[in-house]
Amino acid sequence: MSGRNNHLTRIGVNNLLKLTSCGPNSENIANIIMEDKFYHSSGLDVFHLGDSINWNYKHRNSSNTYQLYLHSLNLISYLCNGYEVSKNKKYLTKAKDILVQWIAFNNSKRKKSNYVWCDHSVSSRAINIIYFYNLSAGVIDLVELNIPALLVAHANFLEKDSNYRKNNHGIMSDRALAALAVSMKENPRSKSWIKKSIRRLKEAYSRDFSNKGVHLENSPDYHRIVHGKLFLQTEDFLNKHGYSLGKDIKNKIKLGTEYYKYILKPDLSFPLIGDTSLGNMKKIDKVFDSFCDKEAGIGILQWKSNENISDSTWISFICGYGNKTHKHLDDLSFTLYYNSDDIFVDSGKYNYDRNDPIRKYMLSPLAHNTLTIEGDSYKIETDRADYRKLGIANFTSNDKYDFIKGINYSYENSKLERSLLFIKPSLLIILDKFEGANEKKYLQNFNLSPQMKIIDQNGNKITLKSNNSHIQIEQLAGFQKLSKYYGEIEKNRAIISEKFSRIISTKQLEFSKQSKKGIFLTAIRMGDKTVSERKEKIHFNEHTNILTVTNEALNIKIKV
Repeated sequence: MSGRNNHLTRIGVNNLLKLTSCGPNSENIANIIMEDKFYHSSGLDVFHLGDSINWNYKHRNSSNTYQLYLHSLNLISYLCNGYEVSKNKKYLTKAKDILVQWIAFNNSKRKKSNYVWCDHSVSSRAINIIYFYNLSAGVIDLVELNIPALLVAHANFLEKDSNYRKNNHGIMSDRALAALAVSMKENPRSKSWIKKSIRRLKEAYSRDFSNKGVHLENSPDYHRIVHGKLFLQTEDFLNKHGYSLGKDIKNKIKLGTEYYKYILKPDLSFPLIGDTSLGNMKKIDKVFDSFCDKEAGIGILQWKSNENISDSTWISFICGYGNKTHKHLDDLSFTLYYNSDDIFVDSGKYNYDRNDPIRKYMLSPLAHNTLTIEGDSYKIETDRADYRKLGIANFTSNDKYDFIKGINYSYENSKLERSLLFIKPSLLIILDKFEGANEKKYLQNFNLSPQMKIIDQNGNKITLKSNNSHIQIEQLAGFQKLSKYYGEIEKNRAIISEKFSRIISTKQLEFSKQSKKGIFLTAIRMGDKTVSERKEKIHFNEHTNILTVTNEALNIKIKV
Protein backbone atom coordinates (compact mmCIF):
# COMPACT_ATOMS: atom_id res chain seq x y z
CA MET A 1 0.00 0.00 0.00
CA SER A 2 1.45 3.36 -0.94
CA GLY A 3 0.50 7.00 -1.13
CA ARG A 4 2.26 10.33 -1.22
CA ASN A 5 2.11 13.12 1.32
CA ASN A 6 4.37 16.05 0.50
CA HIS A 7 7.14 13.86 -0.97
CA LEU A 8 6.72 11.12 1.70
CA THR A 9 6.11 7.61 0.36
CA ARG A 10 4.63 4.73 2.30
CA ILE A 11 6.62 1.49 2.13
CA GLY A 12 5.51 -2.03 2.92
CA VAL A 13 6.48 -2.80 6.50
CA ASN A 14 8.57 -5.81 5.44
CA ASN A 15 10.69 -3.53 3.25
CA LEU A 16 11.60 -1.07 6.03
CA LEU A 17 14.71 -0.74 8.11
CA LYS A 18 13.77 -1.30 11.75
CA LEU A 19 15.87 -1.01 14.92
CA THR A 20 13.68 -3.34 16.97
CA SER A 21 12.10 -6.61 15.92
CA CYS A 22 8.67 -8.06 16.52
CA GLY A 23 8.62 -11.11 18.74
CA PRO A 24 6.74 -12.92 21.51
CA ASN A 25 7.70 -10.19 23.99
CA SER A 26 6.73 -7.21 21.84
CA GLU A 27 3.39 -6.51 23.51
CA ASN A 28 4.91 -6.81 26.98
CA ILE A 29 7.58 -4.25 26.12
CA ALA A 30 5.00 -1.94 24.54
CA ASN A 31 2.87 -2.20 27.70
CA ILE A 32 5.85 -1.16 29.82
CA ILE A 33 6.15 1.98 27.71
CA MET A 34 2.37 2.52 27.94
CA GLU A 35 2.94 2.88 31.69
CA ASP A 36 5.18 5.91 30.98
CA LYS A 37 8.37 3.95 31.57
CA PHE A 38 11.67 3.96 29.70
CA TYR A 39 12.74 0.69 28.08
CA HIS A 40 15.65 0.16 25.72
CA SER A 41 16.98 -3.35 26.24
CA SER A 42 17.28 -6.02 28.90
CA GLY A 43 20.74 -4.70 29.75
CA LEU A 44 19.54 -1.20 30.74
CA ASP A 45 17.34 -0.04 33.62
CA VAL A 46 13.61 0.43 33.26
CA PHE A 47 12.50 3.64 34.97
CA HIS A 48 9.50 5.97 35.19
CA LEU A 49 9.38 8.83 32.70
CA GLY A 50 6.02 10.33 33.69
CA ASP A 51 3.24 11.74 31.52
CA SER A 52 5.47 14.67 30.60
CA ILE A 53 8.91 13.42 29.59
CA ASN A 54 11.98 15.16 30.97
CA TRP A 55 14.14 15.11 27.86
CA ASN A 56 17.14 16.32 29.89
CA TYR A 57 16.85 13.36 32.28
CA LYS A 58 20.15 12.34 33.89
CA HIS A 59 20.35 8.72 34.93
CA ARG A 60 22.46 7.91 37.99
CA ASN A 61 24.67 5.56 35.96
CA SER A 62 25.96 6.14 32.43
CA SER A 63 23.77 9.21 31.98
CA ASN A 64 25.08 9.91 28.48
CA THR A 65 24.00 6.47 27.28
CA TYR A 66 20.45 6.91 28.57
CA GLN A 67 20.27 10.42 27.06
CA LEU A 68 21.36 9.02 23.70
CA TYR A 69 18.75 6.27 23.67
CA LEU A 70 16.01 8.57 24.98
CA HIS A 71 16.52 10.97 22.05
CA SER A 72 16.86 8.08 19.59
CA LEU A 73 13.13 7.48 20.22
CA ASN A 74 13.46 3.71 20.29
CA LEU A 75 10.41 3.89 22.56
CA ILE A 76 8.43 4.61 19.39
CA SER A 77 9.89 1.60 17.61
CA TYR A 78 8.90 -0.73 20.45
CA LEU A 79 5.37 0.68 20.42
CA CYS A 80 5.21 0.08 16.68
CA ASN A 81 6.27 -3.53 17.31
CA GLY A 82 3.39 -3.78 19.76
CA TYR A 83 0.96 -2.51 17.13
CA GLU A 84 2.30 -4.88 14.47
CA VAL A 85 1.63 -7.97 16.58
CA SER A 86 -1.67 -6.80 18.13
CA LYS A 87 -3.17 -4.20 15.73
CA ASN A 88 -4.16 -2.22 18.83
CA LYS A 89 -4.15 1.49 17.93
CA LYS A 90 -3.36 2.51 21.51
CA TYR A 91 0.31 1.80 20.83
CA LEU A 92 0.38 4.14 17.84
CA THR A 93 -1.45 6.81 19.83
CA LYS A 94 1.15 6.54 22.58
CA ALA A 95 3.96 6.70 20.01
CA LYS A 96 2.41 9.85 18.55
CA ASP A 97 2.23 11.44 22.02
CA ILE A 98 5.94 10.75 22.59
CA LEU A 99 6.82 12.24 19.19
CA VAL A 100 4.67 15.31 19.87
CA GLN A 101 6.49 15.83 23.16
CA TRP A 102 9.89 15.45 21.51
CA ILE A 103 9.01 17.94 18.73
CA ALA A 104 7.82 20.45 21.33
CA PHE A 105 11.05 20.04 23.29
CA ASN A 106 13.14 20.39 20.13
CA ASN A 107 11.30 23.59 19.17
CA SER A 108 11.48 25.08 22.66
CA LYS A 109 14.12 27.44 24.00
CA ARG A 110 14.91 25.21 26.95
CA LYS A 111 18.50 24.07 27.44
CA LYS A 112 18.93 21.01 25.31
CA SER A 113 20.95 17.85 25.76
CA ASN A 114 23.95 17.28 23.51
CA TYR A 115 22.17 14.14 22.33
CA VAL A 116 19.18 15.87 20.71
CA TRP A 117 21.12 16.37 17.48
CA CYS A 118 24.08 14.01 17.31
CA ASP A 119 24.83 11.49 14.58
CA HIS A 120 23.75 8.40 16.54
CA SER A 121 20.47 9.78 17.88
CA VAL A 122 19.52 11.45 14.58
CA SER A 123 20.20 8.24 12.62
CA SER A 124 18.13 6.09 14.95
CA ARG A 125 15.35 8.62 15.33
CA ALA A 126 14.94 8.99 11.57
CA ILE A 127 14.52 5.23 11.12
CA ASN A 128 12.07 5.06 14.01
CA ILE A 129 9.95 7.95 12.68
CA ILE A 130 9.80 6.34 9.23
CA TYR A 131 8.62 3.10 10.84
CA PHE A 132 5.97 4.99 12.84
CA TYR A 133 4.73 6.88 9.78
CA ASN A 134 4.36 3.75 7.68
CA LEU A 135 2.22 2.05 10.33
CA SER A 136 0.22 5.13 11.36
CA ALA A 137 -0.66 6.89 8.09
CA GLY A 138 -4.36 6.30 7.46
CA VAL A 139 -4.80 4.76 10.93
CA ILE A 140 -4.41 7.80 13.20
CA ASP A 141 -4.25 11.54 12.44
CA LEU A 142 -0.69 12.70 11.71
CA VAL A 143 -1.29 16.12 10.11
CA GLU A 144 -0.20 18.19 13.12
CA LEU A 145 3.19 16.44 13.24
CA ASN A 146 4.38 17.57 9.78
CA ILE A 147 6.52 14.44 9.52
CA PRO A 148 7.81 15.20 5.99
CA ALA A 149 9.43 18.44 7.16
CA LEU A 150 10.81 16.70 10.23
CA LEU A 151 12.42 13.96 8.13
CA VAL A 152 13.90 16.47 5.69
CA ALA A 153 15.61 18.16 8.65
CA HIS A 154 17.07 14.78 9.65
CA ALA A 155 18.26 14.10 6.08
CA ASN A 156 19.91 17.51 5.82
CA PHE A 157 21.74 16.88 9.10
CA LEU A 158 22.98 13.44 8.07
CA GLU A 159 24.06 14.56 4.62
CA LYS A 160 26.45 17.21 5.95
CA ASP A 161 30.07 16.08 6.10
CA SER A 162 30.57 18.21 9.21
CA ASN A 163 28.16 15.89 11.06
CA TYR A 164 29.78 12.72 9.74
CA ARG A 165 32.27 10.63 11.71
CA LYS A 166 34.47 8.03 10.08
CA ASN A 167 33.51 5.14 12.36
CA ASN A 168 30.43 3.04 13.08
CA HIS A 169 28.41 6.22 13.76
CA GLY A 170 29.05 7.32 10.19
CA ILE A 171 27.75 3.98 8.94
CA MET A 172 24.61 4.51 11.02
CA SER A 173 24.25 7.97 9.45
CA ASP A 174 24.47 6.58 5.92
CA ARG A 175 22.07 3.75 6.62
CA ALA A 176 19.51 6.25 7.89
CA LEU A 177 20.17 8.62 4.98
CA ALA A 178 19.47 5.77 2.54
CA ALA A 179 16.21 5.00 4.37
CA LEU A 180 15.22 8.68 4.19
CA ALA A 181 16.02 8.82 0.47
CA VAL A 182 13.84 5.80 -0.24
CA SER A 183 11.01 7.17 1.92
CA MET A 184 11.15 10.57 0.21
CA LYS A 185 12.00 9.48 -3.32
CA GLU A 186 9.86 12.30 -4.78
CA ASN A 187 11.89 14.90 -2.90
CA PRO A 188 14.30 16.73 -5.26
CA ARG A 189 17.18 15.95 -2.86
CA SER A 190 16.46 12.22 -2.72
CA LYS A 191 18.85 11.15 -5.50
CA SER A 192 21.65 13.15 -3.91
CA TRP A 193 21.00 11.51 -0.51
CA ILE A 194 21.03 7.94 -1.83
CA LYS A 195 24.10 8.56 -3.97
CA LYS A 196 26.04 10.04 -1.07
CA SER A 197 24.99 7.36 1.39
CA ILE A 198 26.09 4.53 -0.93
CA ARG A 199 29.40 6.22 -1.73
CA ARG A 200 30.23 6.75 1.94
CA LEU A 201 29.15 3.22 2.87
CA LYS A 202 31.52 1.76 0.27
CA GLU A 203 34.35 3.92 1.61
CA ALA A 204 33.47 2.91 5.16
CA TYR A 205 33.72 -0.82 4.48
CA SER A 206 37.13 -0.44 2.90
CA ARG A 207 38.19 1.83 5.76
CA ASP A 208 36.78 -0.09 8.72
CA PHE A 209 37.53 -3.72 7.82
CA SER A 210 40.88 -5.45 7.33
CA ASN A 211 41.81 -7.34 4.19
CA LYS A 212 40.81 -10.51 6.05
CA GLY A 213 37.34 -9.15 6.80
CA VAL A 214 37.86 -8.23 10.48
CA HIS A 215 36.18 -5.08 11.75
CA LEU A 216 38.92 -2.77 12.98
CA GLU A 217 37.21 -1.31 16.06
CA ASN A 218 38.91 -3.82 18.33
CA SER A 219 35.83 -5.65 19.64
CA PRO A 220 34.03 -8.82 18.52
CA ASP A 221 30.77 -7.13 19.54
CA TYR A 222 31.36 -4.32 17.07
CA HIS A 223 32.21 -6.79 14.32
CA ARG A 224 28.81 -8.35 14.96
CA ILE A 225 27.05 -4.96 15.07
CA VAL A 226 28.74 -3.29 12.10
CA HIS A 227 29.11 -6.32 9.84
CA GLY A 228 25.91 -8.10 10.79
CA LYS A 229 23.42 -5.45 11.82
CA LEU A 230 24.62 -2.48 9.78
CA PHE A 231 26.12 -3.71 6.50
CA LEU A 232 24.19 -6.94 5.95
CA GLN A 233 20.85 -5.34 6.84
CA THR A 234 21.59 -2.21 4.82
CA GLU A 235 22.55 -4.19 1.71
CA ASP A 236 19.34 -6.22 2.06
CA PHE A 237 17.32 -3.00 2.39
CA LEU A 238 19.02 -1.42 -0.62
CA ASN A 239 18.42 -4.55 -2.71
CA LYS A 240 14.68 -4.38 -1.96
CA HIS A 241 14.59 -0.87 -3.41
CA GLY A 242 16.75 -1.35 -6.48
CA TYR A 243 20.16 -0.35 -5.08
CA SER A 244 23.34 -2.15 -3.94
CA LEU A 245 26.75 -1.51 -2.47
CA GLY A 246 28.17 -3.49 -5.38
CA LYS A 247 29.81 -6.84 -6.00
CA ASP A 248 33.17 -5.91 -4.48
CA ILE A 249 31.70 -4.88 -1.12
CA LYS A 250 29.37 -7.90 -1.10
CA ASN A 251 32.40 -10.19 -1.51
CA LYS A 252 34.17 -8.40 1.34
CA ILE A 253 31.08 -8.78 3.52
CA LYS A 254 31.36 -12.56 2.98
CA LEU A 255 34.87 -12.44 4.47
CA GLY A 256 33.40 -10.77 7.55
CA THR A 257 31.01 -13.68 7.93
CA GLU A 258 33.95 -16.11 7.91
CA TYR A 259 35.59 -14.31 10.85
CA TYR A 260 32.86 -15.46 13.27
CA LYS A 261 34.11 -19.01 12.75
CA TYR A 262 37.43 -18.05 14.37
CA ILE A 263 36.59 -15.39 16.96
CA LEU A 264 33.80 -17.40 18.60
CA LYS A 265 34.96 -19.68 21.39
CA PRO A 266 34.22 -23.43 21.12
CA ASP A 267 30.89 -22.93 22.93
CA LEU A 268 30.04 -20.26 20.27
CA SER A 269 30.16 -17.39 22.75
CA PHE A 270 32.01 -14.13 22.18
CA PRO A 271 35.11 -13.33 24.24
CA LEU A 272 34.90 -10.08 26.25
CA ILE A 273 37.66 -8.50 24.18
CA GLY A 274 37.48 -4.70 23.97
CA ASP A 275 34.00 -3.21 24.25
CA THR A 276 32.19 -6.55 24.11
CA SER A 277 29.35 -7.85 26.27
CA LEU A 278 28.25 -11.42 26.97
CA GLY A 279 26.67 -12.97 23.88
CA ASN A 280 26.78 -15.87 21.45
CA MET A 281 25.82 -17.01 17.97
CA LYS A 282 24.13 -20.34 17.29
CA LYS A 283 24.13 -20.88 13.53
CA ILE A 284 27.87 -20.89 12.94
CA ASP A 285 30.03 -23.80 11.76
CA LYS A 286 32.98 -23.30 14.07
CA VAL A 287 36.44 -23.55 12.44
CA PHE A 288 39.45 -24.72 14.48
CA ASP A 289 42.27 -23.58 12.23
CA SER A 290 44.38 -20.95 13.94
CA PHE A 291 44.12 -17.39 12.67
CA CYS A 292 46.15 -14.18 12.62
CA ASP A 293 45.30 -10.72 11.31
CA LYS A 294 48.16 -8.29 11.94
CA GLU A 295 46.17 -5.38 10.54
CA ALA A 296 43.43 -5.90 13.15
CA GLY A 297 45.90 -6.91 15.88
CA ILE A 298 44.24 -10.25 16.66
CA GLY A 299 45.46 -13.85 16.79
CA ILE A 300 43.51 -17.01 17.59
CA LEU A 301 45.35 -20.19 18.66
CA GLN A 302 43.18 -23.29 19.00
CA TRP A 303 42.83 -27.05 19.06
CA LYS A 304 39.70 -29.10 18.36
CA SER A 305 38.44 -31.88 20.60
CA ASN A 306 36.84 -34.48 18.35
CA GLU A 307 34.96 -36.04 21.26
CA ASN A 308 33.19 -32.84 22.33
CA ILE A 309 33.74 -29.56 20.50
CA SER A 310 33.00 -27.44 23.56
CA ASP A 311 35.93 -29.18 25.31
CA SER A 312 38.41 -27.74 22.80
CA THR A 313 41.16 -25.24 23.61
CA TRP A 314 40.89 -21.63 22.39
CA ILE A 315 43.30 -18.75 23.01
CA SER A 316 43.05 -15.13 21.86
CA PHE A 317 45.98 -12.73 21.57
CA ILE A 318 45.69 -8.96 21.11
CA CYS A 319 48.47 -6.67 19.92
CA GLY A 320 48.02 -3.71 17.58
CA TYR A 321 44.98 -2.04 16.07
CA GLY A 322 43.62 -0.47 12.90
CA ASN A 323 41.24 2.01 14.51
CA LYS A 324 41.42 3.59 17.96
CA THR A 325 37.63 3.51 18.44
CA HIS A 326 36.77 1.14 21.32
CA LYS A 327 40.46 0.37 21.77
CA HIS A 328 41.53 -0.80 25.24
CA LEU A 329 45.11 -0.71 26.47
CA ASP A 330 45.12 -4.49 26.09
CA ASP A 331 48.13 -5.02 23.84
CA LEU A 332 50.01 -8.27 24.54
CA SER A 333 46.95 -9.60 26.38
CA PHE A 334 45.47 -13.08 25.96
CA THR A 335 42.40 -15.01 27.05
CA LEU A 336 42.08 -18.78 27.49
CA TYR A 337 39.14 -21.16 27.15
CA TYR A 338 39.71 -24.84 27.92
CA ASN A 339 37.57 -27.93 28.48
CA SER A 340 34.26 -26.01 28.42
CA ASP A 341 35.49 -23.33 30.86
CA ASP A 342 36.75 -19.79 30.62
CA ILE A 343 40.09 -19.77 32.44
CA PHE A 344 41.51 -16.27 31.86
CA VAL A 345 39.10 -13.57 30.68
CA ASP A 346 39.10 -9.99 29.49
CA SER A 347 37.39 -7.07 31.21
CA GLY A 348 34.40 -6.19 29.00
CA LYS A 349 33.31 -2.57 28.54
CA TYR A 350 31.03 -1.59 31.50
CA ASN A 351 30.00 1.69 29.83
CA TYR A 352 31.26 4.48 27.55
CA ASP A 353 31.72 7.25 30.12
CA ARG A 354 35.36 8.35 29.92
CA ASN A 355 35.20 9.95 33.35
CA ASP A 356 33.78 6.91 35.14
CA PRO A 357 36.52 5.34 37.33
CA ILE A 358 35.24 1.83 36.56
CA ARG A 359 35.37 2.53 32.82
CA LYS A 360 38.91 3.88 33.21
CA TYR A 361 39.93 0.66 34.92
CA MET A 362 38.29 -1.52 32.24
CA LEU A 363 40.37 0.26 29.60
CA SER A 364 43.64 0.04 31.54
CA PRO A 365 46.36 -2.62 31.17
CA LEU A 366 45.64 -3.82 34.74
CA ALA A 367 42.21 -5.09 33.65
CA HIS A 368 43.76 -7.48 31.11
CA ASN A 369 46.00 -10.55 31.01
CA THR A 370 49.08 -8.70 29.91
CA LEU A 371 52.58 -7.50 30.66
CA THR A 372 52.68 -3.95 32.01
CA ILE A 373 54.57 -1.55 34.27
CA GLU A 374 53.44 -0.52 37.74
CA GLY A 375 52.02 3.01 37.78
CA ASP A 376 52.58 3.48 34.06
CA SER A 377 50.51 3.42 30.90
CA TYR A 378 50.66 4.39 27.23
CA LYS A 379 48.51 6.28 24.74
CA ILE A 380 46.65 5.33 21.59
CA GLU A 381 46.97 8.46 19.48
CA THR A 382 46.35 7.55 15.85
CA ASP A 383 43.94 5.44 13.85
CA ARG A 384 46.66 3.08 12.66
CA ALA A 385 49.25 1.34 14.78
CA ASP A 386 52.90 1.80 13.92
CA TYR A 387 53.72 -1.90 13.68
CA ARG A 388 57.40 -1.23 14.25
CA LYS A 389 56.32 0.00 17.69
CA LEU A 390 53.17 -1.98 18.49
CA GLY A 391 51.76 -5.09 16.86
CA ILE A 392 52.06 -8.77 16.01
CA ALA A 393 55.59 -9.56 14.86
CA ASN A 394 55.45 -13.32 14.14
CA PHE A 395 52.87 -16.06 13.72
CA THR A 396 53.27 -19.77 12.96
CA SER A 397 50.72 -22.58 13.07
CA ASN A 398 50.99 -26.32 12.49
CA ASP A 399 49.47 -29.55 13.81
CA LYS A 400 51.82 -29.66 16.79
CA TYR A 401 51.91 -26.05 18.01
CA ASP A 402 50.92 -22.44 17.40
CA PHE A 403 53.33 -19.59 18.01
CA ILE A 404 52.63 -15.86 18.09
CA LYS A 405 54.73 -12.89 19.18
CA GLY A 406 53.81 -9.26 19.81
CA ILE A 407 55.76 -6.14 20.68
CA ASN A 408 54.71 -3.08 22.66
CA TYR A 409 57.28 -0.28 22.58
CA SER A 410 54.64 2.38 23.34
CA TYR A 411 55.62 2.84 26.98
CA GLU A 412 58.04 5.72 27.44
CA ASN A 413 61.63 4.44 27.66
CA SER A 414 60.56 0.79 27.91
CA LYS A 415 60.19 -2.13 25.51
CA LEU A 416 57.84 -5.05 26.17
CA GLU A 417 57.62 -8.26 24.15
CA ARG A 418 55.43 -11.30 24.60
CA SER A 419 55.56 -14.69 22.88
CA LEU A 420 52.91 -17.39 23.24
CA LEU A 421 53.76 -20.99 22.40
CA PHE A 422 50.67 -23.21 22.46
CA ILE A 423 51.66 -26.89 22.38
CA LYS A 424 48.43 -28.63 21.51
CA PRO A 425 46.21 -29.49 23.24
CA SER A 426 46.98 -28.40 26.80
CA LEU A 427 50.23 -26.51 27.34
CA LEU A 428 50.69 -22.76 26.95
CA ILE A 429 54.13 -21.22 27.41
CA ILE A 430 54.42 -17.46 27.85
CA LEU A 431 57.75 -15.73 27.35
CA ASP A 432 57.74 -12.07 28.40
CA LYS A 433 60.78 -9.86 27.83
CA PHE A 434 61.11 -6.36 29.23
CA GLU A 435 63.77 -3.69 29.10
CA GLY A 436 63.82 -0.05 30.18
CA ALA A 437 66.15 2.90 30.54
CA ASN A 438 65.59 2.85 34.31
CA GLU A 439 64.69 0.28 36.91
CA LYS A 440 60.94 -0.26 37.08
CA LYS A 441 58.49 -2.79 38.49
CA TYR A 442 57.22 -4.99 35.66
CA LEU A 443 53.93 -6.82 36.17
CA GLN A 444 52.56 -10.00 34.65
CA ASN A 445 48.82 -9.97 35.22
CA PHE A 446 46.30 -12.84 35.13
CA ASN A 447 42.60 -12.01 35.15
CA LEU A 448 40.78 -15.15 36.29
CA SER A 449 37.30 -16.09 35.19
CA PRO A 450 34.80 -15.62 38.07
CA GLN A 451 34.25 -19.37 38.52
CA MET A 452 37.97 -20.07 38.87
CA LYS A 453 39.32 -20.91 42.33
CA ILE A 454 42.87 -20.54 43.64
CA ILE A 455 43.39 -23.79 45.54
CA ASP A 456 47.14 -24.05 46.15
CA GLN A 457 50.47 -22.25 46.01
CA ASN A 458 53.69 -24.21 46.27
CA GLY A 459 56.76 -22.10 45.62
CA ASN A 460 56.65 -21.00 42.01
CA LYS A 461 53.53 -23.03 41.21
CA ILE A 462 49.90 -21.87 41.54
CA THR A 463 47.09 -24.39 41.10
CA LEU A 464 43.66 -23.21 39.96
CA LYS A 465 40.39 -25.12 39.76
CA SER A 466 37.76 -24.55 37.12
CA ASN A 467 34.43 -26.34 36.89
CA ASN A 468 35.97 -29.16 34.86
CA SER A 469 39.76 -29.06 35.24
CA HIS A 470 42.81 -28.12 37.22
CA ILE A 471 45.09 -25.43 35.78
CA GLN A 472 48.66 -24.93 36.90
CA ILE A 473 50.70 -21.75 36.50
CA GLU A 474 54.44 -22.30 36.92
CA GLN A 475 56.97 -19.45 36.91
CA LEU A 476 60.19 -20.84 35.41
CA ALA A 477 62.35 -17.71 35.55
CA GLY A 478 61.45 -16.61 39.04
CA PHE A 479 59.53 -13.63 40.35
CA GLN A 480 59.96 -11.30 43.30
CA LYS A 481 56.38 -10.97 44.50
CA LEU A 482 52.94 -12.48 43.94
CA SER A 483 49.96 -10.25 44.73
CA LYS A 484 46.41 -11.61 44.81
CA TYR A 485 43.32 -9.47 44.33
CA TYR A 486 39.79 -10.53 45.14
CA GLY A 487 37.05 -8.35 43.64
CA GLU A 488 38.18 -5.05 45.12
CA ILE A 489 35.23 -3.01 43.85
CA GLU A 490 36.00 0.14 45.82
CA LYS A 491 39.56 0.14 44.47
CA ASN A 492 38.46 -0.94 40.98
CA ARG A 493 40.58 -4.05 40.76
CA ALA A 494 39.73 -7.66 39.88
CA ILE A 495 36.33 -6.87 38.38
CA ILE A 496 34.87 -7.58 34.95
CA SER A 497 31.71 -6.47 33.14
CA GLU A 498 29.72 -9.03 31.17
CA LYS A 499 26.69 -6.75 30.78
CA PHE A 500 26.30 -3.00 30.39
CA SER A 501 26.72 -1.08 33.66
CA ARG A 502 27.07 -4.34 35.63
CA ILE A 503 30.23 -5.54 37.34
CA ILE A 504 31.23 -8.96 38.65
CA SER A 505 33.93 -9.64 41.20
CA THR A 506 36.69 -11.98 40.15
CA LYS A 507 40.29 -12.77 41.09
CA GLN A 508 43.65 -11.61 39.80
CA LEU A 509 47.18 -12.87 40.13
CA GLU A 510 49.97 -10.34 39.68
CA PHE A 511 53.59 -11.47 39.43
CA SER A 512 56.17 -8.70 39.65
CA LYS A 513 59.89 -8.06 39.12
CA GLN A 514 61.81 -4.87 39.89
CA SER A 515 64.55 -4.50 37.27
CA LYS A 516 65.87 -2.64 34.23
CA LYS A 517 65.78 -5.78 32.12
CA GLY A 518 64.53 -9.33 32.45
CA ILE A 519 62.02 -12.03 31.53
CA PHE A 520 59.02 -13.95 32.81
CA LEU A 521 58.91 -17.54 31.57
CA THR A 522 55.56 -19.05 32.45
CA ALA A 523 54.05 -22.48 31.79
CA ILE A 524 50.28 -22.92 31.96
CA ARG A 525 49.35 -26.59 32.10
CA MET A 526 45.72 -27.56 31.57
CA GLY A 527 43.85 -30.68 32.66
CA ASP A 528 44.22 -32.96 35.68
CA LYS A 529 46.58 -35.42 33.95
CA THR A 530 48.64 -32.61 32.47
CA VAL A 531 49.12 -30.94 35.84
CA SER A 532 50.08 -34.12 37.69
CA GLU A 533 52.04 -36.07 35.09
CA ARG A 534 53.64 -33.80 32.50
CA LYS A 535 57.30 -33.20 33.30
CA GLU A 536 58.47 -31.27 30.25
CA LYS A 537 61.58 -29.16 30.68
CA ILE A 538 61.21 -25.63 29.40
CA HIS A 539 64.19 -23.33 29.04
CA PHE A 540 64.94 -19.99 27.40
CA ASN A 541 68.50 -19.00 26.50
CA GLU A 542 68.70 -15.20 26.70
CA HIS A 543 71.94 -15.14 24.70
CA THR A 544 70.75 -17.20 21.73
CA ASN A 545 67.04 -16.26 22.10
CA ILE A 546 66.11 -19.93 21.74
CA LEU A 547 63.11 -21.35 23.63
CA THR A 548 63.52 -25.10 24.21
CA VAL A 549 60.90 -27.66 25.25
CA THR A 550 62.91 -30.85 25.67
CA ASN A 551 60.37 -33.67 25.62
CA GLU A 552 58.55 -32.01 22.71
CA ALA A 553 61.83 -31.72 20.75
CA LEU A 554 61.13 -28.05 20.12
CA ASN A 555 63.76 -25.36 19.68
CA ILE A 556 62.17 -22.07 18.67
CA LYS A 557 64.14 -18.94 17.82
CA ILE A 558 62.40 -15.93 19.41
CA LYS A 559 63.03 -12.98 17.15
CA VAL A 560 61.18 -9.86 16.02
